[in-house]
Amino acid sequence: MANKGKKLRPFRQHTHEEVAAALIAGRGIMSEAAKLLGCDRSTISNHIQASPLCKQAQEEATELMLDLAEDKIYNAIQKDRSWAIAFYLARKGRKRQYGEKVDITSGDKPLQAAGQGELDALLGKLGAAGLKKLLEELEKGK
Repeated sequence: MANKGKKLRPFRQHTHEEVAAALIAGRGIMSEAAKLLGCDRSTISNHIQASPLCKQAQEEATELMLDLAEDKIYNAIQKDRSWAIAFYLARKGRKRQYGEKVDITSGDKPLQAAGQGELDALLGKLGAAGLKKLLEELEKGK
């Protein structure tokens, strides 16, 4: 159990308002809200399913975190961080054909072109650190 050593309160002992407030304070993350209330994550999940107020609180907190993350990416773009520029174009620039297909070379041999789904899978495997290293290597090659 995530909250070992803490006395857990049953579902009905937390009001929907308390759970909604904990979800906002916990940035929409159920385990964080559970820690704040001293209850199990499943209690938070039950409240979200039972209460439109709790569901809305989780959605709003998640949206605020997405806004914060996007702001960080915009700041990195303004600082000419190539990883942020590439990330933004691959995600938001699709309408302008950025990120649709990528040709990757290894030495002098071109590798097979990857579609967006394959590229997303590759980026997911690389992670942020791997993507940053890849972009640095690409910049060195220019």
